[in-house]
Amino acid sequence: MVLGQGLIGAFSAAWLHAAGCRVIACDLEAGRLQRAERWSAATVNAAEPDAEARILALCNGGADIVVECSGSPKGAELAYRLIRRKPQNYGSAYKVEPIQFYHGDWPRLVMQANYIDTIRIDPFGFFPGEGVTILAPADRGVEDRQAAVEHFRRGTLRAADFVQTVAPVDDAPAAYAALRDDKARNVSLVFDWTA
Repeated sequence: MVLGQGLIGAFSAAWLHAAGCRVIACDLEAGRLQRAERWSAATVNAAEPDAEARILALCNGGADIVVECSGSPKGAELAYRLIRRKPQNYGSAYKVEPIQFYHGDWPRLVMQANYIDTIRIDPFGFFPGEGVTILAPADRGVEDRQAAVEHFRRGTLRAADFVQTVAPVDDAPAAYAALRDDKARNVSLVFDWTA
């Protein structure tokens, strides 16, 4: 499950798809969801009133991996609610096993966004299961960048899927304004410095 289909969310969804995952993408912008259909099994518009219920139905009650790329407190809260619970938590015949029995199979929450507002969680109340692995990778090392470049080199990821607009660097003020003001049609931008 990937929440947010800006550039980081789109790349995350495509990366997971290339790794063989069935991906569900969610965003508020219809144009971003249309692009995400290239590498998503399903897309859900977060603005729809039943969005959370639709997502949970698509991933059978919770996702193994939730990647939060929206950068909003509401997106982070939704991400916590979408994490898969341990199977025994669903039924009334709940049996308690040692926590180490499941730790290698805990669902993962990947916090990929930058947040302007502080995101606070209650570690004893935000997750309904017994364990979750939370990753906040931010910008990793050179080897991670090299792995991304290798995907582009092999063709498992295509730069054309992520570069929407190529603009002369002299057009930077207008190009940045378009990115800010019309998110449905402006997702990514590369400047051409050759002129």
